[in-house]
This record gives sequence, structure tokens and C-alpha cells, in this order.
Amino acid sequence: MKDTFTTYEIAKMVGVAPSTVINWIKQGDLKAFTTPGGHYRVTRQTLVPVLQANHVPLPSELLGRNLVYLIDDEPEICKVLSLAFAACGGLFETALFQDPLKALVRVGVQPPALVVLDLVMPRMDGYHVCDILRSTEKTSGVKLIAISGRKPLPAPETLREHRIDAFFPKPLELDALTAKAASLLGLEVPSGAR
Repeated sequence: MKDTFTTYEIAKMVGVAPSTVINWIKQGDLKAFTTPGGHYRVTRQTLVPVLQANHVPLPSELLGRNLVYLIDDEPEICKVLSLAFAACGGLFETALFQDPLKALVRVGVQPPALVVLDLVMPRMDGYHVCDILRSTEKTSGVKLIAISGRKPLPAPETLREHRIDAFFPKPLELDALTAKAASLLGLEVPSGAR
């Protein structure tokens, strides 16, 4: 998946002329960097919020990067989470796992941008999954949202120790969770979605 785009590639994705994209850059509407050859390049992280702010539907080339793994041993929770992420205007692509080991195997093939996982699962607890993800260079930057219905709730120090970015107790506040997921990825859920 590409992380930087030329003005021509952006123009083709959005359906405008390359000169229009160059004008956006020159006017300061779209931040870009210049290659040693004098050509503009725009990062995915810069491009997506600008398109969203202008109500431009995100092209498929930009959607695959927002892959979210949903890991919970309860299939109903995975389904509810999947529906919540699907209601975010096509911003996220999800993969569901009831088995954290299967999710970890898949990470090697297709790393996600974000993982939402239950902290209490039978084969491997969520803390261990977080530690494994943080221990490899390929996945150390993956954003992590933990969920749990177990009382007492985890201490903030424990969440920090395992480098968990956010925590939501069950029953889940789905709008807050998906908004946090978008925020962690530098995105904004389009208004009217959800």
C-alpha cells in the first residue's frame, strides 16, 4: 500500500486535473513535500483528512490502509464492532477474529493499522497480544484499543505498560470507540455516517 502520492495520482483518484491538485498545494489547501527533482508528493496522512473535510468520497486506493482487526472470543461482539465500523462511511476495512493466535498469524501477511481486542480471551489474553505486536518493528506502530467487560477495570498504569492507546469497558459506547479509532489514525468519521 502506497504512503505517498504524486499530483497526477491524486488527480486521477479524485477526478480532477493534475493542475488543480498543484493549485491546492500552492494555495496551502494541501500540504506536500518536494522531491530533489522538484516534484510534489503528498502523504496519505495529509491527503485523507483534506478529502474528508471537502466531502470527497475516499477512493479505494486510500481505504485499504485503514484495516482494523477486531479480536474477541465472543462472535456477537465482533459482529457488533464490525457493523459499527462499517457505518463510518467506508472509512475502515475490518477483519474479524475469535482466536487471537489466528489474528497474529494474519498480521504477518497483512498488518492492520488498528487492533481492537478483548483483554480477556481463553487461548491468549489481550495483554500478551499487545506485547507481541509492540515487540516487532513491522507492527510496533499499530494502534491498539482494548475492550473488556471484566471487573475491576484495568488500571491506567497497566494499559500504559502494555502501550495500549485507548480502553473501552463493555457494554461498549460504539460511537465513542469508532471516533477514537478514527482519531488514532488521523482520520475523521464523515458527518452523517453512524
